[in-house]
Amino acid sequence: MRYIPDNSYVPTDKSEWDKWLRTAIKTMKRLAAMTPTARKTQLQKSSPWSDLKPAMTLASGGKCWYCESPLTRQFGAVDHFRPKGGIHGVTNHPGYWWLAYCPQNYRLSCDLCNSPHGGSGKGTHFPVNGGRASQPRSAVPKPREAAKDYLDRLAMTVAKEQPVLLDPMVRTDCAAFTWTDTCTVVAIADRRNDGMRDRLKETARILDLDGGRLARNRRAVADEVKQLVEDWRTAVHELLTYRDGTRNSAVRLIRRAEARLEQVLSHDAPHLSVAEQAFSRHWLSRARSVLQLLKLAAPAPRSTVNDCLDSLRSASQAALALAAPPPAPGFLAS
Repeated sequence: MRYIPDNSYVPTDKSEWDKWLRTAIKTMKRLAAMTPTARKTQLQKSSPWSDLKPAMTLASGGKCWYCESPLTRQFGAVDHFRPKGGIHGVTNHPGYWWLAYCPQNYRLSCDLCNSPHGGSGKGTHFPVNGGRASQPRSAVPKPREAAKDYLDRLAMTVAKEQPVLLDPMVRTDCAAFTWTDTCTVVAIADRRNDGMRDRLKETARILDLDGGRLARNRRAVADEVKQLVEDWRTAVHELLTYRDGTRNSAVRLIRRAEARLEQVLSHDAPHLSVAEQAFSRHWLSRARSVLQLLKLAAPAPRSTVNDCLDSLRSASQAALALAAPPPAPGFLAS
């Protein structure tokens, strides 16, 4: 799960956003006046939230906000984090219909995370700890109330609710878990926080975050990152120790490994959180000897991914400079 900042659903074209807001407000007024049955029918027919999908896709680099799988081979869906038309296992709640056109409730999801299948998939699941938010007394705009203020007011009706599902738009939720060596989910935020561990366990179950194919894809990413660090490390050692016979192949390998690491750690790379963890851990544990040879300081134990990447770039540059061939005989500086 990757943290997605608020307003990531807003299109870059302001006129397009203003038009969407006008449509949302108009539809909400009609929705508020309907009977529960008519309202549910309307929500099944209408899907203007799909118009915001391009902006949401851009925000995550074309990946599901929940599992970070690429959406290249599937259409994906704009998930209502709080279900709009009913809640799984709850009979005395109409669903969060008043948030149906509230973009703060939208999350970009792959088909597997969003749709029920084989006991998994979010669907209309939305367990909470404690009380559940109820519909507001009035879900229509106040006189002369700006569209954004109106939608923000609706979003605030659930501010005190405590979802069980971890939310990609809540930074602390995204920071609450990491990956085991086999790339399954494990809580790390606070080992004493049983509530967070329980939330993580339920999120992983509902979204099937430890499903076979998903876990295999994450492992493939982590294994590639570790191998790239090893390739880079071996090539630098060869370059510094056997400069003549292996120089060209070592230089190519250093540049290839560095370029590929930049790719798998880029914004639009799949399973980026797994790649970042694998790189940081492996770089900090395996690159120290090479950095000592190059007389470069090793990153601190809790360095960020960007710090580790900067260390990689500096080390590559230093190694290539030290192993550069001497000037040709007779060369005169101008």
